[in-house]
Parts: sequence; structure tokens; C-alpha cells
Amino acid sequence: MHIIYADDDKISLNIVHRALAARGYSIHTIYTGDVTTLTAAIQASLSQEPNPAYVILDGHNQTLDENGQPIIDIQPALLMEWLYRQGLPAHVRFVLYSNDDKLLQQVRTDPASGFWTVIAKVGEQGGLTALLRLLKTP
Repeated sequence: MHIIYADDDKISLNIVHRALAARGYSIHTIYTGDVTTLTAAIQASLSQEPNPAYVILDGHNQTLDENGQPIIDIQPALLMEWLYRQGLPAHVRFVLYSNDDKLLQQVRTDPASGFWTVIAKVGEQGGLTALLRLLKTP
């Protein structure tokens, strides 16, 4: 199964990538912290075959300038739109994977958000274990 994971936290990208790859998933990560390479990273991830079954998005994607100063917080809805514009098929399942409890609740209660499900990055019902459990379910 092919999966795309986008996050502005390089440590999270690394942990999730290693955990999924070790379990046999084809995983492509997108670092959202560098706005100058973001479009190319999205296009590269969408050129992978087969099309992804899941796209996992962080709740806040803080892009930084060359001095490490925040430029903009790219919201997950904007990343979704960006991926669709770059050719992502409509049947792909989006997962919000975030530390922001308020955003998680907002997406949970909004069926029009476009997310298939939400998972908290931390907590008893969240984290990497919850993400792995989700990917095992058909």
C-alpha cells in the first residue's frame, strides 16, 4: 500500500516513515516546512506508482524562510486542495494526524472537511500505534 505523509516536523516525518516502511508500506514523505521545495515535493510524491491509498496530513504546517523564521501556517485543507490540483485521485483517503485537539474536534464534526478520519499524535487513543492500527483496517 502506498501512503503519502506531509508534515513540517522532520522528526515526525522520520519516525512515521521508518515505522511504516518497516511494516512493508510504500511511504513517501513531504516536508512542508520549506515553501520553496513544497510544490516539487508534492509533484514527486504524486508521480509514484501506484496512487496512494492514504494521505496523512499534519494539522499545522509551518513554512520557514531561509533564516528559520515562520512565513505561513499552511492549513491541511489547503494542502488537500493543492494535492488535488496536482492530480491526486478523488478516491484517496485523507487522515488528519495532529496535536491540535481543537482542530481534530472541528474536523470530526464537519463531514464536508474532506478527511476520512482524524488521529491525535499523542494520547491514549492516538499516536503512531493508532495510525498503524488504522492502516491495517480495510
